[in-house]
Amino acid sequence: MKSKRPVRLALAALILVLSQLAALPPAQAVRVNTRGACTGDDRRTVSTEGQATVYVNPDRFTVVAGVETYDKNLASAYARNGKVVEAVLGLAKKYKLPAGTVQTDYISVHPEYDRSNSFHKGDKVIEAFHVSKRISMKLEDPKAIGPLIEDLISLGVNSISKVSFERSNLREHADKARQMALKAAQEKASLLANELGMKVGKAVWVSEDSTSSGGYSFFPNLSNNVSFQQPGDMEASDGIALGQIPVKARVNATFELEDK
Repeated sequence: MKSKRPVRLALAALILVLSQLAALPPAQAVRVNTRGACTGDDRRTVSTEGQATVYVNPDRFTVVAGVETYDKNLASAYARNGKVVEAVLGLAKKYKLPAGTVQTDYISVHPEYDRSNSFHKGDKVIEAFHVSKRISMKLEDPKAIGPLIEDLISLGVNSISKVSFERSNLREHADKARQMALKAAQEKASLLANELGMKVGKAVWVSEDSTSSGGYSFFPNLSNNVSFQQPGDMEASDGIALGQIPVKARVNATFELEDK
């Protein structure tokens, strides 16, 4: 009978290798190639990842208001809803909102059925008609948000479904974040090269992994009392702390390694 010792030794060696691999820290997108084995040529390279975040103040604000009416008569429900919406649209003049910044972006009309026993017997009895409209209003003055919401509620608006904070010229800030991320990747490469007794040369490959930017939104459930707040370091306006918008960038870069 053949000895099983070689097999056991091989299994033990395999387990040891796997345990060592499992103990390694997570990959940090750093690769050092000092003999060209990875690139297929004689260049010595180091690959790193850089990340950066730029914080900007919001300068555009959107308030989304909802108007809902119920009535047994469809025409009456629609007319009552339209009256409130017309008054809401009239606020554009008061707040000097340019054309196109106020619009109705959602309309729904459907019957509400009686949920009594007759419904389960197959007799659908219409109890009332439900008419719902949603109006979006874009502002540039953060101090107008609070007064606008108060006016909306006083006119008969049932809900404020969203208040969003955005930045208009995000491209400029996204480019700045990209520059900072690339610089971070280069600094990381220089640090690694220095530890190897070498220095960083020219970049041979650069790739943008991702860039994220935009804004943030509140989804308050408002009916009569208006009160909400977003933490931030901008000055509060009418009880609303505006906060800042993060613009993030992440790049991967490969640099040549040179002798000092």
